[in-house]
Amino acid sequence: MGLAIPETSSVEQTVHTENLVRLELLMNKLSQLNRRRLLKAAGMPREVVDAVAGKGITIAATGAWWTGRVIDFARYAESVGASALQVLSPASDEVDVVKQYQDIARQTRLPLALQGNYSIKILKQLVTVDSIVAMKEDVDLDYLIDTVARFGKRINCFAGPYDWFLVGQPYGIKSYFDTYSVFAPEISAQFRKTVQAKDYALQQEINLKYDRAFIAGGEGFQSRWHATLEYFGVAGRYLRQRRHEDFISRADTSRQ
Repeated sequence: MGLAIPETSSVEQTVHTENLVRLELLMNKLSQLNRRRLLKAAGMPREVVDAVAGKGITIAATGAWWTGRVIDFARYAESVGASALQVLSPASDEVDVVKQYQDIARQTRLPLALQGNYSIKILKQLVTVDSIVAMKEDVDLDYLIDTVARFGKRINCFAGPYDWFLVGQPYGIKSYFDTYSVFAPEISAQFRKTVQAKDYALQQEINLKYDRAFIAGGEGFQSRWHATLEYFGVAGRYLRQRRHEDFISRADTSRQ
């Protein structure tokens, strides 16, 4: 797997942090695994669900898989008590995206979150699927604003960087993906308090102090992310070969 997986103890520490109300499990980069290895790797949602223990929500997430694999994983995630399933758009352009999500929705009771770069035409069709309730925005800020403005009342559109959340609030964005919940949950809790208090000035202060430096730190974010998790003792080293040198060169950056 190309994703650093947190140890259970770190998950528990994150979940019990004051005011941290959501924990998201991202299990991307699994498309090269066979079904047996996939189901073995799928043990992670159970650990996260057990650690959350009803104090928050757990979103299990797929890679860009074919429909049958997504359905297998959806059934497993549902069986261990996941709150929802985030489904990455299929890698092949030949896949009928709308039909794929319709097929998945028929096979699981879990609410579904979209992840991918969908045209407005496709999104208009996808939001007619009742169990699609959210969308993780990964494209760019213009895309975020457009989709929130068009579909924000129907589905919960959320994005990664704090600054995207800040810009998106006037358009109706209500949620965000928090990078720090895994390795520095005190930052997450602090930012959450500013959201609850609607303190936009302090939100921007936290964003400039942490997120702009970490998220917008140039190329090589995945290597920087892996190095950060290792430095904070959250996850051991697992690297694809082509990232090894980049990882080593950025290891000291995480200490800052």
